[in-house]
Amino acid sequence: MFKKSIRNFDNIQDAEIRKLIDKDFNDIHDELSISYYDFWKHGNSNPITINGKTYDVQNTLEDSKKLFDKLHGEIFIERDKKFKEEKLKAI
Repeated sequence: MFKKSIRNFDNIQDAEIRKLIDKDFNDIHDELSISYYDFWKHGNSNPITINGKTYDVQNTLEDSKKLFDKLHGEIFIERDKKFKEEKLKAI
């Protein structure tokens, strides 16, 4: 069973920006992790909607893992883009 991480935003580099943007990305990351670790990894359905598109368990466990990895990467690419935008605003 997936357990959400306790995330520390105190005394970290760019803490104010991180506090501003990370919550939304961490929330969707946690939802995706629950879908994968608690459902898809066992061949069970648990749909998740990201940016208006719904994803769910795939035909094989391998394909479900590939989808999880792809979506996980996309979430943090988008987070990094948003972080860069906010950092540039602060300059």
